[in-house]
Amino acid sequence: MIRTLLALTLVALAVSTTPSPVERTHTAGPVYRAHVEAAPVCTFAAVGDSITALTEQGSEYPWQSWVHSANTPETQFVMGGWAQPGRTTDDMLAGTVPLDVDVLVIEGAVNDVNLHRDHAGILANLTAIVAASTVVRVVVAAIPPNDRNPADALTYNAELERYAAEQGWVFVDPWAAFRNADGTYVPGAAWDDLHPTEPTAIVAGLLIRTAIREAAR
Repeated sequence: MIRTLLALTLVALAVSTTPSPVERTHTAGPVYRAHVEAAPVCTFAAVGDSITALTEQGSEYPWQSWVHSANTPETQFVMGGWAQPGRTTDDMLAGTVPLDVDVLVIEGAVNDVNLHRDHAGILANLTAIVAASTVVRVVVAAIPPNDRNPADALTYNAELERYAAEQGWVFVDPWAAFRNADGTYVPGAAWDDLHPTEPTAIVAGLLIRTAIREAAR
């Protein structure tokens, strides 16, 4: 009886110390690495005012343009849109031509709002700009904080968000972190009463870049 128990114990010890087939496969099998595909390239053009304009488009302050940080190997900026400082959506519409890009970004209407223009007319201009560009996928950005006319800017942005949803456009507010509840800039976010500092513009561009990717999908 004792010999039988001893034999059974030795067998049990041998089984417990021998790696199972699963363990052997795990430790000695080949190592597989996940295949990561590169993000597809998406091109975009922009229509706007001084907050969009680059040096090539006539801006005296190209560093304040959000386009710099939105332009990456995956979201590539293509010249051909229209952006000039101090202009309204009437000017943008007059300068818009057909574009061969994946996404159109419109960041404008600051000057329209400061001129106390009717919001319905501004929104109608945006629709006409999209039609003139012939681009199907569209991103519209909220206008930035406005120390000159903050209440009207807030009202316009709310109307723009609703209108964008109706049109099937992607709406983004890249300035939300830099806007006080009353519509003015938070301290240090702007270099005057209308225009963002370079760090503010960089953050805005990154958020617009995300919206561009969303529109491209």
